[in-house]
Amino acid sequence: MMIFKEKKAMVSRGTLVLVLIMSMFAWPLLAGAEELVSGRYLDLGGNEVRVELTITSPAPASIILIQSLPRGVKVIASSPELKKYSPGKGQAKWLFRKVDAGKKIVSMTLERPVDKGEISGEIRYRDAAGKMITVPLSK
Repeated sequence: MMIFKEKKAMVSRGTLVLVLIMSMFAWPLLAGAEELVSGRYLDLGGNEVRVELTITSPAPASIILIQSLPRGVKVIASSPELKKYSPGKGQAKWLFRKVDAGKKIVSMTLERPVDKGEISGEIRYRDAAGKMITVPLSK
């Protein structure tokens, strides 16, 4: 009986050692799992909305910025130009292809002032494995 318990303890220690070794190799992968793209509002509320995108290296192949606005509010100007805008849905979209690492500013002018609580946005991109990632814009 005693021999069996010792073997069981050895298997448990061996399993623990194996898990520790594997986690040492996996840690850099997990640490690199932070977002490739993040975004925050620089100006929010009123007629002007500005968003700063921060893109790390390696940059994703493309990035979609989706800005939700109150329904019916019209975007009268934007830089860069909008890819798609639906005032009925209250949604503006930009598509960026072949992006480089760094910062990118997106701005828009609205036909009327809006409150901070009426606006939200998100960024979408595919990671290196092809998985779609969605990141909300921080206010």
